Amino acid sequence: MKKILRIFLFCFVISATTQAFATISITLDQQSKLHAPGNVFIDIKISGLQSGGVNALLGAWELDFLYDPNVFQFVAAPPAGLGTFLGDESLGQAISLAQPVITPGIFHVGVLSLLEADAATCVFCDPLNPDPLNPLLEDLQGDSFTLATVGLFAPTAGGAGIINSMLRTENIILSDAFGNVLSPFAHPPKLTNVVPIPATIALVGIGLFGWLTARRSRGLFPVSAY
Repeated sequence: MKKILRIFLFCFVISATTQAFATISITLDQQSKLHAPGNVFIDIKISGLQSGGVNALLGAWELDFLYDPNVFQFVAAPPAGLGTFLGDESLGQAISLAQPVITPGIFHVGVLSLLEADAATCVFCDPLNPDPLNPLLEDLQGDSFTLATVGLFAPTAGGAGIINSMLRTENIILSDAFGNVLSPFAHPPKLTNVVPIPATIALVGIGLFGWLTARRSRGLFPVSAY
């Protein structure tokens, strides 16, 4: 009976430990529905940093964002960009590890923070007089936040039908504010639907525009002052 109880307790401890250290997740969140041709923006989010027994501050991260180049083209335009939860790169608080897209379908992105972790361990900070230009990571981060936003353009012409395309992250490296590797973590893929604008709607729009132009040219509508 004691042996069975020991086995049960051992399994319980292992299970609890696994749950405690397997709570970090990297997820992809599509900001809005995509109608092609058009842009779509994907938030790369992290969660579970300060729950489930992890209690960590993220000091650096990098990963490969994978997409189908037959469906999407990479777009480096706002609101695409790096998050500021590891510091603002424009203020010298962080270093971007992003690389130009050389191989279509793979975007390598990451950030290395130059900020100190917290008031308890900081060397160059004054807890009584915090510097707004050099915040601490504990002041910026919570349990979950957005690492970066990736922009994609779907040039698919109307009438092609709905296209299902998988987005995913690979080769993920996470480390805390002291350089310790954070693992393991979950990173489920994201299924995105590309919905082409029907050709009939496009034709109706063109026809309506032509009709309104013709009526205005005949003086049937007042010409706008603008």
